[in-house]
Amino acid sequence: MGRAVIRIIAGKYRGKKLMVADVDGLRPTTDRTRGALFNLLMHRLSKPLSEMDVLDAFAGSGALGFEALSRGAQSVTFIEADTKALHQLRASQQSFIGVTDVRKGDAYAIFQTKAKRFDLIFLDPPFGKTNFETLLKCVAASTCLAPMGLVVLEHPTEIDIQIPREFAVLVDRAYGRSNIVIMEYRN
Repeated sequence: MGRAVIRIIAGKYRGKKLMVADVDGLRPTTDRTRGALFNLLMHRLSKPLSEMDVLDAFAGSGALGFEALSRGAQSVTFIEADTKALHQLRASQQSFIGVTDVRKGDAYAIFQTKAKRFDLIFLDPPFGKTNFETLLKCVAASTCLAPMGLVVLEHPTEIDIQIPREFAVLVDRAYGRSNIVIMEYRN
């Protein structure tokens, strides 16, 4: 079986291919879902994407972060714990021009530090290994999210999630077996 490949769907890197590491549980967001997500997202940004710092936590293939970079994000930080996925992310990073930072680590750890503030955070963690409510509480309690910042969460459609009061849900839609929730930080 060949290695999986996904493509950037819009922006200056439209059509560029990203190799996907063969990692158990890694399921890159599909082209269709990514397209829908960015269509919904672009109309809800509080400022131009070109002025936004983006965090792709649980980066995996980096599809969400590289898509944001292609569409003009000021900077993108990728966090990935898996060594194989991290290696592939770093290889992909070399073919993009833009401010990117690829870090090995636990995404939860960045929410517990005084890291820079992000205007947009993508959360697409491993479905079978994540307590989504705990994850959102961790983000809400952190200092990583800028005021009026947005969080995009992808989770399995079969679970209901209690959203912390610090977030206002702007969009909650199902795409296949995944639910996309776009929230604004209101704290």
